Amino acid sequence: MHILRGYPLEALALARRTPLFWVVSFALAALIAGLFFTTTIARTVFRANYAAMNMAESFGASPGMQSPNYFSIGFGNYVALFLIAFAFSAVVFVLRALTLKWVFSVRGVPQPFSVGAGIMATAYVGHIAVYAATFILLLIPGTLFPILVLFAAYFVIALLSLAAELVIYIGINRTVQFRKSPLIPHVLFTAVWLILVIVAWIVMAALLESVIL
Repeated sequence: MHILRGYPLEALALARRTPLFWVVSFALAALIAGLFFTTTIARTVFRANYAAMNMAESFGASPGMQSPNYFSIGFGNYVALFLIAFAFSAVVFVLRALTLKWVFSVRGVPQPFSVGAGIMATAYVGHIAVYAATFILLLIPGTLFPILVLFAAYFVIALLSLAAELVIYIGINRTVQFRKSPLIPHVLFTAVWLILVIVAWIVMAALLESVIL
């Protein structure tokens, strides 16, 4: 709320005063993101199967299920997808906090991992609320509605991500007094983080494919 009201410094200070704030935030974010991604994938598979069934029927194939399952994947596969998505989300958060730690080290003012993690958790707290709301809305049956929800969610998340990066840079500068600007290492390590996220995504995609197929 502090960030949305225009008080990022107060939000960062509150996070520093709250014991294990980043631990709870990371766990909750990974949980919500895992549910969001898993449900999105499950609904996507459902829609793809339903569309394929209708297309096959239009070409004269024998009718399939008249009322396809809401989720066209089994419970075991759903759990497996969730665990993969949860692990991926947790890895993304941890890697981001680690690259923030590297920024401090490169500029000669090393900080513990918890400092970068606290900044990261504060900056991305808004994402948790959006993912949670989107997950709940995706449970509502429908064809067009889930698509609209996803488009709206991704738009809001894009805006929140921009704000989060600004909050992260503010948090870095307010943590210690730098003799030299942390801007360049921050940009470079952000690029490193993005590369690592892509690698993690490729691994996750391979695991997802093995589960879905």
